[in-house]
Amino acid sequence: MKTVIVPLIGDPVENLYQLGMREKDSFLKIESRVMKLLSTNAILRTGQDIISRARILMKKKEDSFFDKCVTAYAEGMGIDPVRYFSFLSLFEVAAHYGQVYPELKSILPGCTSVFAKSKDGITHSRLLDFPLIGIFEESPRLYFWQQEGKLPLLNYSSEGLAPLFLQGLHGSGLSFALHHKPGKTYHRDGQSIFKITFETLFESQNLAEVKREMKKKVSMTKWSLLLLEKTGVVQAMDLDGPALNSESYNVNETSPLIFTNIPLQQDAGGFENFIKFSEARQNWMKEKLLHAKNEHILDLMTDVEDQKAKKWLHPAATLSTVGAYHVNLTSGLLDLKEGSGAMVKSDEIVQFSLGDNGEGKVVKKAHALRPFEEAWKRASYAQSAFDQGEYDIAYHELQMAHALMPNSMWKEIIRFYLYLWDFKFVSNSKEIALIYKKVKKMNLPESLKDQWILLIMRLEKRLELAPTVTSNDVQDSYRELFQQEKLAPKPVFATWMKLLYPRLELLDVFSPHSK
Repeated sequence: MKTVIVPLIGDPVENLYQLGMREKDSFLKIESRVMKLLSTNAILRTGQDIISRARILMKKKEDSFFDKCVTAYAEGMGIDPVRYFSFLSLFEVAAHYGQVYPELKSILPGCTSVFAKSKDGITHSRLLDFPLIGIFEESPRLYFWQQEGKLPLLNYSSEGLAPLFLQGLHGSGLSFALHHKPGKTYHRDGQSIFKITFETLFESQNLAEVKREMKKKVSMTKWSLLLLEKTGVVQAMDLDGPALNSESYNVNETSPLIFTNIPLQQDAGGFENFIKFSEARQNWMKEKLLHAKNEHILDLMTDVEDQKAKKWLHPAATLSTVGAYHVNLTSGLLDLKEGSGAMVKSDEIVQFSLGDNGEGKVVKKAHALRPFEEAWKRASYAQSAFDQGEYDIAYHELQMAHALMPNSMWKEIIRFYLYLWDFKFVSNSKEIALIYKKVKKMNLPESLKDQWILLIMRLEKRLELAPTVTSNDVQDSYRELFQQEKLAPKPVFATWMKLLYPRLELLDVFSPHSK
């Protein structure tokens, strides 16, 4: 069993110092992965802004509870606290500058939360998407916090990320989840979302107090805190700087309730493609639960093989789903998926009782991976290797995923990314001409059609062929990008093409020059 409960009883500052000494290597591994992911020149130019922001946070901290805890954690690791604050600042910078520097956008956690009432009780299930394949799922942790005079807290995270409250439980019988939401404004005087959630959850006694505290907060970027009471009351709160939009629901009246990364109130344009991707995952989940049989919900949520030939939708789980979490607030049982690579249905499920905080037990043993699942995991390893700059390994894993994939639509999707890899790295014109002929014959899902048209245009420009596609062939959100590349001088175009960044888990291709 990989998941370990880590008791943090008593003074959290002292506990985190001791914990930091044990988790240094894990943090350094995560930090290295993220920095490799962001290692283009464009990203390096934001480095001073990130460090400056971290130093400002340090100066403004005024010995707040969160800052004391993070400082102790960093000092236990033997690193300058500014370094850990810089790491946390990356997520805030990414939430805003992701539209300018696409590699930043790729480090943001994605998610799907399902709140439900069934014969077994009131439940919260969540998929956690994070570009940490090979790290997060290999060392998952349940941190149990018990501070004198405060209600206990349990957060689900990974070794090296203890202060990040992405998912967990409050001692009042409240389940919480932090979701990123796309937004346009960067509030420089705001606080880190991790500080906001950490301190709010420690200081509050119940849902009403959490909501009251959140109204006082100012975030740097846009995030959502989702809360479920054991009574069935659900509160969704989108915090964007000083603005708080909230909606209340009740699973006793409407069940299930499904949330992804779609804002409660839509901002102006700029995020259409990501919203459509989130909507597709949400619709897949609705359809799945509508026809659900007597299966564990974590198996349902990670059943990536369930694909329809007609009206194809991306499943709720993605190629960066590193965690799958389910808590029953009525029975006090917490279930987690365990496996390697992106989570799938055949992976093991372990269970913990919230009453004893002891070791968990296996409630479903891992099954042999089906061909689709093996291909799925290989594709997740491919993206992970690409993020680390290990391009040969990435290409090999993607080739294996293509060879193993039995589903025709996903086989075509993987083949598209293989051609994109070739376009990015192959220099021989004859080989590129062969790739062009193959790309022209592709039959991709609607969600990749615009990227397909863009690749055709790029190939034709590189090969100096007569154009067969125009900006009218893509959606409005892609037309400016199409024209920029189409009209760019050859040296500029060549440089841009080297910086194309495939994101398999989002079914997207990031273009660093796109604003």
